[in-house]
Amino acid sequence: MLEGFALIMMPTSAIMGFALATVGFTCWNLAVPLYLNLFAFHLFDALFLTVLMDLTGSLVLGYLYSRKGRVDFGFVLRFGPICGLVAFTSAKLGEPILLSHQKLLKGTVGYIPFLYAVAFLAKARTSLREGESGADAPDAFEHSKSSSIPLTARYGSSSDDEVFIAMGNGDAHDHADRPNDGDGHAKEHGAANGQADEHARGVPGLPHPAGIRVDSDDAWPDTSQERGAWLRGTLASVWYSPILENQRRRVSPAAMRAKLVSCAACMVGCGVIGGILYFGGGVIFVTVILFLFYHDDLPLVTGTGCMLMSCVCLGLMATFIDRPAVQLDSELPTYAALVLPCVMLGTALSSHMMLYLSRTSVLLLVSLVALVMGVLITFQRQIFAWAVVD
Repeated sequence: MLEGFALIMMPTSAIMGFALATVGFTCWNLAVPLYLNLFAFHLFDALFLTVLMDLTGSLVLGYLYSRKGRVDFGFVLRFGPICGLVAFTSAKLGEPILLSHQKLLKGTVGYIPFLYAVAFLAKARTSLREGESGADAPDAFEHSKSSSIPLTARYGSSSDDEVFIAMGNGDAHDHADRPNDGDGHAKEHGAANGQADEHARGVPGLPHPAGIRVDSDDAWPDTSQERGAWLRGTLASVWYSPILENQRRRVSPAAMRAKLVSCAACMVGCGVIGGILYFGGGVIFVTVILFLFYHDDLPLVTGTGCMLMSCVCLGLMATFIDRPAVQLDSELPTYAALVLPCVMLGTALSSHMMLYLSRTSVLLLVSLVALVMGVLITFQRQIFAWAVVD
């Protein structure tokens, strides 16, 4: 069985990892039916390994995308803990429902990837008509150049780098990764916010609140006032959400509150579904962000959605802590060692393509991957019938 498992699941896991990095497709749709139908896994063996695959892929993608500024950590901090807590609670309370309907997990839902394939194909056609096929991939936070700063900006890449973040009105300004132009622009913002200095010098790994100069040889502020300002600036920069700020400038305050309430309700709903079915739900998070906040930087939305999926997966993994050991197969670590590197490889390859292809090419890639996933999910019994374990 181990040879057949490796022959089927290693390339399939790479495909699932590739799909995860495109638009957050969870491994659940394909992996759980394969584990239950082909390899006769016990229910919680299949769910444990699938959640582990989703968690590994989402964390790898989050790391790779965060290095390019394609993860909105402010958004994740707002909604991720809710998703994880709701998923954990739902998994605990909903286990009787899962056990009484576990036969449903052996079925397929291939029509969902097909719908995504059609939707993204239509978007690619629109993009091609607009003449964007030769454009570069969208830059991180390009939509909010007037008031955003990548949280993953490479501060202090050289001793001459200077970074300024204005925090007086709660917004961060886009002076990251470029020197002061010498026209006093940074100084005006610093003065407007009651700050004495015009900028802060970049230090690797540290956020820099406005008005606090931190030299490379003395990275920690000296006075309690400077330390307080540094802490407030750090918290503000971590809490800042480019996706939400971009939408806040486009709609009225009342509409923004309605969107936030709707988003929180959707996140809770995703947590409930994910908890009952042990489902990562990355593609749902991506869809919610795209639908509510109309954001067109797909890698940014996917990276953020997959980090939310990792919160759900962490909550689900916590449910296995007190689960009787007899329910988990002794060979499960071996199976995990075979599939997890393949998931990571597929995720890394797909993330690289998503970051450097043109907008139209990205949309076409997502459509193609969704089509392949739909075919594999729908016709898995016919494709892998030779490997069914009786």
